[in-house]
Amino acid sequence: MGVRNKWLDTSAACLTSLLIAGGALRFIFGIGQSAFYFTCLAVIAVLSLIRLVHDGCRAARAAWQYLMMFLFLLSWLSISIIWTMSVSQYRIDLLLLAAVLVTLLLLVCNFSPGFIRMVQWWLVFFSNVVAVSILYYLGGFIQVEAWGTAVYDFYLTAGRCLALGYITSLVSFLVTPSKKVFWFLSALLHVAALAVTMARGALLFSALIVLLLPIWGIELSRFKLRLERLLARRYLLFTIPAVVVTLFLALQIPGNRLRLLRMLSLGEELSVGGRGLIWSRALDYLTYKPLLGYGLGSSGYLSAGAEELYPHNLFFQIWLDGGVLAFVLLLFIVAFPLAAFLRLKKELIREHLAVFLCYVYLIMEYSKSHSVYTARDLFMFGFAVVLCSTLPESGGKEG
Repeated sequence: MGVRNKWLDTSAACLTSLLIAGGALRFIFGIGQSAFYFTCLAVIAVLSLIRLVHDGCRAARAAWQYLMMFLFLLSWLSISIIWTMSVSQYRIDLLLLAAVLVTLLLLVCNFSPGFIRMVQWWLVFFSNVVAVSILYYLGGFIQVEAWGTAVYDFYLTAGRCLALGYITSLVSFLVTPSKKVFWFLSALLHVAALAVTMARGALLFSALIVLLLPIWGIELSRFKLRLERLLARRYLLFTIPAVVVTLFLALQIPGNRLRLLRMLSLGEELSVGGRGLIWSRALDYLTYKPLLGYGLGSSGYLSAGAEELYPHNLFFQIWLDGGVLAFVLLLFIVAFPLAAFLRLKKELIREHLAVFLCYVYLIMEYSKSHSVYTARDLFMFGFAVVLCSTLPESGGKEG
C-alpha cells in the first residue's frame, strides 16, 4: 500500500505541477493548450479514481466550504448568461471555470502532506526548465529589443511561472532541512531568469514578498518557531543580495528599465495608456449596472474593447460580469485561504509558508494582469492553503 500511495503521490504531483507551469512549458515545446490541459486532467482523474477505490476521500469541512463558494460563483455566473452582452466569449469562460472546479475536486482526492511537498519540488523543477529556456531564447530577444509576437505572448506566463518557482525555492532553502543544494541553485537560476524577463510584475512582486520575509519571521516568532535564524544568517547573506542583483541586472536592459521605472512610478503607469484607462472604463460601467453586472464574458468588451480581452483585475472582471453578488463571492473565495493560514497549526506554518506566499503573490499578479477565468493556479494555491490548514498538528499522512 505504501509503494502504491507513493507512486500515486509522485505521479499526481508531477501532473498537478504541470497544470501550474504548463502555460510556459507549452510555449517552449509548442504544445496545444486544450490538448495539454485536458490530457493532464484526464490522467489525474484516473489516478484519483485509483486512490478513491483503495483509500476513499476524507476532506475536512473547510475544503468543502471553499468548494461550495466556488460552485456558487460558477452557478451565478452561469445564470448571468441570460443577460450577457457577450456573443461567444461566455462559452469559453464558463468552460474554463468548470475546468477549475474539476481541478480542485481532483486536488482534494490526491491531497496529503507528501503530495504538497512533491508538488513544490516538481514546480521548481519545471520552472527551472522555463528559466533555462528564458535565458537561452528570451534573453536574446531582449538584448536586441525585439518585441516580436512570440515574446509578447510569452513573457507574462513565463514570468508568473518563474516567480512561483523563485518564491518556492528561496523559502524552501531558508526553512527546510533537506535538498539545500537544489533549492539554492534553483533560486540563483530564477534570479537570473527574472532579471531578463519583461514580466515586471513578476519581478517586483516576488522581490517584494522576499524582502518582506523578515515580517513573516517576526510573526512566526510569536508562535515560538525557530526559522533557523532567518534574519541573522541565510536571509542577510543570500536573500537581500539576490534581490538587489536581480533588480540591478534588470535595470541594465533598456526595454526592461523603461517598463520597470514606469511601473514604479504609479502615477505614470495609471495615466499613460496602460491599466489606468482600462480600470477607469471598468469603473465607469460599474456605476451604471453594479448589482447584476453585464453577464459572463462581457468584461473584456466593456473595459478593453474586445471580448477576448479583460480588465487586468480579477475583482473588476468578476464584478462587471456577475455584479455585486459575484464580487462578494470572489472576495470570500480569495480571503478564505488567508484566514485559513492564520489558523494553521503552529508546527505546520513553516512547512507550508512557501505555499501561502505563492498564493499572496498570485493575488497581486491577478490584480494587475491576466484573466481571472484562466487563474487556475490562483485557485489551486488558495485551495492548497485551505487543505494545509486542515492537517493534524503532528503532520499526519492524511488531512
